[in-house]
Amino acid sequence: MSDGAAINKQNNVIEAMNKRQATQVRRLEEEKQRELTKIKEQNDKEITRVARDYEVLLTQDKSEYEGKMNKLRGAMNKRLTEENVRYERMISDLKEAQEKRLSELRNNNEREIQSVIQEQEEYMEGAKTRFEDRKAKMENS
Repeated sequence: MSDGAAINKQNNVIEAMNKRQATQVRRLEEEKQRELTKIKEQNDKEITRVARDYEVLLTQDKSEYEGKMNKLRGAMNKRLTEENVRYERMISDLKEAQEKRLSELRNNNEREIQSVIQEQEEYMEGAKTRFEDRKAKMENS
């Protein structure tokens, strides 16, 4: 073999490795993106489910307390006023608790997404470094 053919063959091998590495990196990026999308969809579904559950609880509580208040109206007007105050406070507390829980779920979701993104970026940096190291080895060989 001539030197030119050997160099050309080595260049072809390096180019094939580069293409293979680029394909692997692209596949990994796509896989990580799919995982991230799946996690986000799962978290969105969970947030929707929790919000719906709390709405049902609020509706049930509201129905329960309205029934109690209807019984009390005829007998004790003062008692009715006290129950209304207590009822509104409970709804406010439930809404606050719901908001806190939803906020916590959103924060957890965001942290998890950021963690996955950071892991993906670190992995990509590592893959890039390994690729450059291998490329340098091939060029030095």
